[in-house]
Amino acid sequence: MVDWFGENQTVDVLNDLSNAEYRQALHQVAGLTDLVEQFHPRESPEMKLFLMEFALHGLAEYSLISRNTLSAGLQFKDLLSSMFNMPGRYEDDFEEDEDNY
Repeated sequence: MVDWFGENQTVDVLNDLSNAEYRQALHQVAGLTDLVEQFHPRESPEMKLFLMEFALHGLAEYSLISRNTLSAGLQFKDLLSSMFNMPGRYEDDFEEDEDNY
């Protein structure tokens, strides 16, 4: 699963997704369905979806992937790519200084 995110893949779990869209978003993560099936084969389909999202939260808690809060939900993606794509702390200040010259 971590390798799947490392290939620049993301999953957006938005608050207003339909059940079908939510299922589709979670099932696209390679290995996630197999993980839940391996440990919880007798659970209902709804509980399996919950466990799939729970697994993503666990991966983010252990810093294997990143979890970002969106205005309408959450986004899970590769941790390292999110670190390298973050705006710099002084980036805005530098742009303002350029305007003064």
